[in-house]
Amino acid sequence: MNNINKRLFFILLLSIFIIFKKKIKKNKIYYFKKIIFYNIKKQYIIKLITKI
Repeated sequence: MNNINKRLFFILLLSIFIIFKKKIKKNKIYYFKKIIFYNIKKQYIIKLITKI
């Protein structure tokens, strides 16, 4: 009985992971743009600070 529960739990985790992975794939470009934008902003702020 316990073994079956573990297996069910594992399948559930796996299915959640697969669904999550698919969502990430869809949003990958969006997150990628966000990260690039954030890095550009960070560099700009660092430049401003070093100018002062």
